[in-house]
Amino acid sequence: GAAAAKEYFAGFEKGQNQQGVTPKVAPAKVGAQRAVDLELRKGGAVAWQRVVLLDKDLLMLTVDSPKEHEVVSKQLMATFFDSLQVDPK
Repeated sequence: GAAAAKEYFAGFEKGQNQQGVTPKVAPAKVGAQRAVDLELRKGGAVAWQRVVLLDKDLLMLTVDSPKEHEVVSKQLMATFFDSLQVDPK
C-alpha cells in the first residue's frame, strides 16, 4: 500500500535497498511525482535507476551496462528516463 511504497522510497532516497552497493543518489521529478536517480557501480558493470513514487506504488526504470559501453549507455539512459510520462488521475 501507500505506506509501504513511501517507506521503500525513503530507503532509495538514502541510498539503501541496493545489495552491497552504495549508489550516487540525486533527487528528481517526473511531472509532479517525486523521484530519485541512482548510479550504481560494481565490478565491470554500471547501472542507472530512476525510482518514481506514485500514490500507492513505486515505478523503477533501469539501464544496466558493461563499463566499456558506459558513454553510450548513459546517453540512452537519459533519453529513456526522460521518455517517462505519468498521467495524474
